[in-house]
Amino acid sequence: MIIEQLTQIKQLGLTMKMDSKTRIEINNHSITIHESDKSTTIQGLQLIPNQIQYTHQSATLQLQIKMNELQEAGQTPQPEPNVTTLQCHQCCNLLTDELKFDKRLSLPTDYWFEMSECWACHKEDYSNLPGQMGGMILPQLNVLLVGVSYYLLHPLNMDTNRVRLHYTGRESTFKSNRWVQIQCNRCLYPIGDAFMDPNSPINNTGNNDHHHLVLDIKNVTIFKMFKYGVDVFGKENGVLIRNPYKSFSYYFIQDLIESIKAHANYRFLLADEMNGTPMMMLWVLNWNSHLGVLKEMDIEKDNDKKNYTVQFTQGVKLLYCLAVDKIELVPVWQMDRRVEQLQYTNDCLVELMLSFQKRTQQMALQQQTLNGFQVVFYEL
Repeated sequence: MIIEQLTQIKQLGLTMKMDSKTRIEINNHSITIHESDKSTTIQGLQLIPNQIQYTHQSATLQLQIKMNELQEAGQTPQPEPNVTTLQCHQCCNLLTDELKFDKRLSLPTDYWFEMSECWACHKEDYSNLPGQMGGMILPQLNVLLVGVSYYLLHPLNMDTNRVRLHYTGRESTFKSNRWVQIQCNRCLYPIGDAFMDPNSPINNTGNNDHHHLVLDIKNVTIFKMFKYGVDVFGKENGVLIRNPYKSFSYYFIQDLIESIKAHANYRFLLADEMNGTPMMMLWVLNWNSHLGVLKEMDIEKDNDKKNYTVQFTQGVKLLYCLAVDKIELVPVWQMDRRVEQLQYTNDCLVELMLSFQKRTQQMALQQQTLNGFQVVFYEL
C-alpha cells in the first residue's frame, strides 16, 4: 500500500492491491479496508469523502480523496556537525590539520545574488558589497562557511600539499573557468572546487594526460569542499569523532530543490564533466511531495483488526532515465532554455542512478514507470 499527500491539489493518494472481496469505507477521519482475512483502519485523517476519484487496473486500485486539511510532513532537522578535521572520503587521506574556527556561519542560497532584485528595497549595484565578489561569498580566515552541499574555507585553513588542481579545459561550458576541480593528492578523488584569483593566469603545464596546474596558494581565493567528497571529524571531550556521512545523491536532491525554487525549471540534463556527454535526464513532478508510512496503534489486540495512523515524510518525486534511452530527446533538451544543464563526475552520476533505481524498486510495479521514464520518490 502506498499513501501520498498531494500538496498542490490538497488530495490524499492511495494505491493498493485488491480483489473481489475487498471493501473500503471512507469517512471524514478514517479509511477502513476490509479484506477476506483482516481489516485495516487508517485514522487521524481530514477527508471530504464525497469527493473521490479512482482507477482500477490489474487488481490495483488507485484512489484520490479530497482533504480538508493537509497533515504536516515530518522532517527531522539535521544539525551541522562540529568540523575539526577533513579527510578524503575515498582513501582517508588527511586534508587538514586540526582546525579551530572562530565562527561557523550558514550560507544563503547559491542564487541569492541573482534573486537580490526580488528582496532588495533599493536598486543598487550589490556586486560591490564587501565580503563577496560577483555574488560569491568570500571565506575569511578561521571562519567556516556552510552551504547546502559544501563547505567554503579560506586558503590558509587548507593544507595545499595534500590536494591538487585538475583543469579539464571544459570548465567554462557550465560554469566560470575560474572554478577548477580539487583532487585528493593521494588517490586523485574529486573532493571539491577551487576558485582561482581572477588576475591569475590559467595555463596548462604541458601534461596532456592530466592537464595539471601547479597548485599555488596565492592563486586560490576559495576552497569549496563537497560534503559528499570528504569525511568530517568533530571533537567531543577531546576525542575526534567521525560524523555521519551522506552520499552524493542526498546532497544532489537538496541542491535540486534550491535550483527549482530559484528558476522554476523542472527538467534537468546531467552530463559527465570530463567530456560533456549527457548521462541522465530528470523531470521533477513534485519537489514537495509527502509519502505516508503507517504506524500501528495499540487500540485493539485483535489480530484481524489493525488500527494505524499515517506519518508523512517530505521528499521529491521525479522522473528519470539514462540519456541513451531517450537519445532523440537529448538535443531537444539541450536547446531548451527551460532545461537546466548540470555537470558532475561519472562516479557521482552512477551513484545517483543506482540510488534512484533502488528506491524505484520499492514502489508498486504499476507506479514505477510513467511516459517511458522511471519514477522515484526521494525522501529528504
